[in-house]
Amino acid sequence: MEQDPNGLTSDTPGAKLDEGKPKCAQILRMFSHALWEVSKIGTFGANKYTMGGWQHVVDGENRYADADMRHFLEVAMSGEVDGDSELLHLAHRAWNVLAELELHIRRENLDERQRKSTNDKSGGSHNRLSEDESHLRSRENETVGPTGVPC
Repeated sequence: MEQDPNGLTSDTPGAKLDEGKPKCAQILRMFSHALWEVSKIGTFGANKYTMGGWQHVVDGENRYADADMRHFLEVAMSGEVDGDSELLHLAHRAWNVLAELELHIRRENLDERQRKSTNDKSGGSHNRLSEDESHLRSRENETVGPTGVPC
């Protein structure tokens, strides 16, 4: 049950039922420098390829894991700064891991929604994939060239 951290009831002025919820702003502010560098990587990739194109890379989870490892190895072989972007390899690694994580979570959420809809005996609209989910599934088998991989 949702609660106010100060014990206020929901009908009390000033109540906010956020006890136990993630403190996103407070936590992410602690990583402002790192997130700034990751944002530079995302901007570099969007300029090099397309904005948001990374979301449509076939087998993205594996390909971004591979890109992470390439940047890991590049540090040992050629130093901390990527020669193509002139940005930190470590920031590239963070971006790649975030992309991999995002794709993983989206896939898991989609798989779970599909399992629930398959078990739904109502036969109503809840039994069909949404337009966005259907689009994501249709893109999984699409052939995409090397573009869209901000590596």
